[in-house]
Amino acid sequence: MRAAALNGALLLIALVVFFPLYWLVITSLLPRESILSAAQTLIPHDVTLENYQELLTSTGFLRSMLNSVLAATAVTVVGVYLNTAAGYAFAKYQFRGRDALFAVILATMMIPAVVTVIPNFLLLSRIGLIGSLFSIILPQIAPAFGIFWMRQYIGSAVPTELLESARIDGASEFGIFRHVVLPIVGPGMAGLAIWLFLNSWNGLLLPLAYLQTNEAATYPVFLASLQGFYIRPTHLLIAASVLSTLPVVAVFLFAQKRFIAGITSGAVKG
Repeated sequence: MRAAALNGALLLIALVVFFPLYWLVITSLLPRESILSAAQTLIPHDVTLENYQELLTSTGFLRSMLNSVLAATAVTVVGVYLNTAAGYAFAKYQFRGRDALFAVILATMMIPAVVTVIPNFLLLSRIGLIGSLFSIILPQIAPAFGIFWMRQYIGSAVPTELLESARIDGASEFGIFRHVVLPIVGPGMAGLAIWLFLNSWNGLLLPLAYLQTNEAATYPVFLASLQGFYIRPTHLLIAASVLSTLPVVAVFLFAQKRFIAGITSGAVKG
């Protein structure tokens, strides 16, 4: 009886959580004139793909999605490797000023992102990257939180004795990092990958400040431009919102096994 009640409660919570997404999807399939109507039902009768067709053929949505995918993927792939390497160095190496440097890195987490926009803009403009996707990729590949995340994970998941054994066997430092550390910290890297991708994918401030052409705009900038119209194209906004969730779902499905394994491992060790 208790298990049935618990399962029923979890099912109810799941329905509450997923209902907004379901409502968003079915609304995107309604004709334009029916979207703001008060006569919507849970099961629509007049389903159409006209909103998606107009979005994909009459706007720059596909280009902005491609830019977002390229930028978020680059930030995720490069960021995971760099943050893991930095976290490994802070967790397992002893060098002068290590703790002070790590404290400075943590202190940067208290600086609002908007404060760094102008200094980064001046720096990126001097090297000619303003207006390109590199201008939003570079500032995001080594965030302080990513270094902190991997430092804490590696410190608890990788035994120092295992590293010493590898050194005694003649393994190089890079070989130890590649063949010993990386396979162990896969769950932590998966969690970091999801965070980096979401942070880059949903970011509006940097693309809005650094990407100065419509050709280089990312999907959050595209959505913001739609909302700036005097007559808001609600049907396009809803369709774009649905399609913009697909890459996020794909990334989570790809990394969920390692991510859940990392959470479980942390819960057991904690």
